[in-house]
Amino acid sequence: MLSCTFSLSSGVTVGRGLWKLNCSLLKETDVVRQYREQYKEWQTLQDLHETRAHWWEMVKARTKTFFRRVEGLIHPDQACAVPGRRITDSLVLIRDTICYARDRNIRLVVLNLDFEKAFDRVSHQYLFEVLRKVGLPDRYIEWVGLLYRGISSRFIVNGHLTKAVQINCGVRQGCPLSALLYILCIEPLAQVLRRDQRIRGVGIPGGGGLTAKCVLYMDDVNVLCTDLLSVNRTLDLTDWFGLASGSKLNRAKTQAQFYGPWTPDETAGLPLTVTQGQKILGIRRAILNLERAVFYFIWGSKWERVRREVLKKPKEKGGKGVPDLPLFLGARFTALHLALATSPSRNPKTTAFTRFWMGSFLRRKKFLPIDLRVPVSFNLPLFYAFIPTFLKRFNLEQEELQVLTKHRLLISCVQEREPVSPVRGLAIGEPSQVWRNVNHPALPNRLRDLSWMVAHEVLPVRSVMHSRGLLQSATCPRPGCGAPESVRHLLWECSAAVDQWAIAGSLQFPYLPAGEVLTAQLMLYGVGLSPSAKKDFTRIWLTLAATKDAIWTSRNLLVGRHMQIPPVAVIRMAAATVREAVAAGGGP
Repeated sequence: MLSCTFSLSSGVTVGRGLWKLNCSLLKETDVVRQYREQYKEWQTLQDLHETRAHWWEMVKARTKTFFRRVEGLIHPDQACAVPGRRITDSLVLIRDTICYARDRNIRLVVLNLDFEKAFDRVSHQYLFEVLRKVGLPDRYIEWVGLLYRGISSRFIVNGHLTKAVQINCGVRQGCPLSALLYILCIEPLAQVLRRDQRIRGVGIPGGGGLTAKCVLYMDDVNVLCTDLLSVNRTLDLTDWFGLASGSKLNRAKTQAQFYGPWTPDETAGLPLTVTQGQKILGIRRAILNLERAVFYFIWGSKWERVRREVLKKPKEKGGKGVPDLPLFLGARFTALHLALATSPSRNPKTTAFTRFWMGSFLRRKKFLPIDLRVPVSFNLPLFYAFIPTFLKRFNLEQEELQVLTKHRLLISCVQEREPVSPVRGLAIGEPSQVWRNVNHPALPNRLRDLSWMVAHEVLPVRSVMHSRGLLQSATCPRPGCGAPESVRHLLWECSAAVDQWAIAGSLQFPYLPAGEVLTAQLMLYGVGLSPSAKKDFTRIWLTLAATKDAIWTSRNLLVGRHMQIPPVAVIRMAAATVREAVAAGGGP
């Protein structure tokens, strides 16, 4: 809608979707007629530009101009609906202020203002007055007026439709324009709170006179003050603001948290909710529970056959690419704070506080110049102490600042240093080829998982389960075979497997290497193929994987249902799997 609107230089807005929207809202004959006339011109609107791309670039340029105009009107304390601003900056500022009050043992009140039905109570008269006062062009105000002037609603009560009710307040929730309109409406309150000398905020050390006083995100207003007079003054100003804007402060849900040397008598009697406790989310426990659920889903049981560190490796290094939550969250946390302290920020208060807490650490790393005029903390708080620990744990202390401020680069550095998982019986360098074969694009997911478990030797055969204490015997279940059932024995050494591979090479799949050319390493891992046969590797590897899957399926039918599957039937199962994979686009 905004893009369509900004594509016009002046006059009544046009556009397919916007024309229908305005017709349904305004219900005015003269306006509808004017829209219909200009609606016909919509098809030729793009003819004024050489190409559609040029027209779209003009639309984007006007849209960016509008948002830049709004950005200049909104103070950096408001983190919502303004490009480039993030709620994390506000959260870091509040957290650092609380930490500073505790460290210096000074009084601090964190006041969270709760507005009752904040979006529904915005007066339209007040809204347009604010738009005029902030200096928006009349054209922009007219566009907003098309959406909010002269609108009405009807209700169905017991199956009967009521008369039209004029809507004189509220912004539409879900509309992309509502966030911009609301932060413009609440900005006067924020300006009053910032400028009032009787509301004492917290001075930021090294901030050049900056004060942490008011932090906003949409209708979530947090006031940081140091005495009770500031609290009462804030409540009074908020009530006066409500008389003009239509908003109403819900004092029953407005909360205040006290930090520092307060007495119970001082905090009692306030007309709001005083909370002494804090929410401890238990991040470590939440991560452990989430990881436990992820690995339970992967394995289908509590029996984890491979260490989690291996599964978190990239697929080309023998893992499954499972997200490493501690690494991901630690990289985000580290990159966020280092970027706040070393890069230009849209919120100078957050940058100043971050540099104060991390100043000594950053100066030792030579990320910040030494300036004795700027105070810094010699000891890192608990949450900032995590950063050096994280860098040391993953051996990232020598990385450049450009890497440390990008969480994706941090994760890539750690993953690139991961060693390739070894494969038993193969020389150095060959495991890399094995893991590439395991994740070959020609293999369906089922065959990839089977090949991966074969390479790790964790296929749940009897030897593996016996070593975990899950079975009393490791003997092969095939009649007449008394050898231990390992992965290699099941797929290669067992007499049943020998017969099945003989039939596969001579009858069903003549392109398979025959005789001594088909080795155990080629069958298990896809390595050792002769140079002359490498051009057919995709077809050969898909066939080998399908045959291994058929052998494993026949073995499970024997153990679970006592069904003896003839070797010919096993090979036919493999052939059917190959045909399905080829039909799905997985092979030649």
